[in-house]
Amino acid sequence: MFIILSILHFYVSHEAIHFVVAILLAWLIFNWFHSKRAAVVCFSYSVLIDIDHLFDFFVYTKGVSFDIYSFFTTPYFLENGKAYVPLHGWEYAIILLILSVFLKKYRDIYVALSFAIIGHLLIDQFYYSMTPFKYFLVYRWIYGFGMEL
Repeated sequence: MFIILSILHFYVSHEAIHFVVAILLAWLIFNWFHSKRAAVVCFSYSVLIDIDHLFDFFVYTKGVSFDIYSFFTTPYFLENGKAYVPLHGWEYAIILLILSVFLKKYRDIYVALSFAIIGHLLIDQFYYSMTPFKYFLVYRWIYGFGMEL
């Protein structure tokens, strides 16, 4: 029971940090662009980017069956020996920022999404003490998405 509570505390505290930063980034985006739509996009993506953990979990379970207890208690990254997390990539933020320079029509959305990604990845990197390269998709792909990067 203690292990389960420790794991839940870890996830809740980590996601709480993402939630607070998402609110701050959404506020910043709203004040910069005066766009409720961009603020909602920023907040939503800041929090929902972690949905890609399901991909890694499904690789571990070899299917789409889902057990919430297993999802939160199984060290599936370690047991797989790989971490795909396909939405966690610095490349997305870079591409979106470049698009925001050249395409004015959806500039607020491109910037909002890039800020959401940057905020989320910075938190993850500091929280998990990871080097920046580990959140580049190309880098992970070159090294086979292995945990030992």
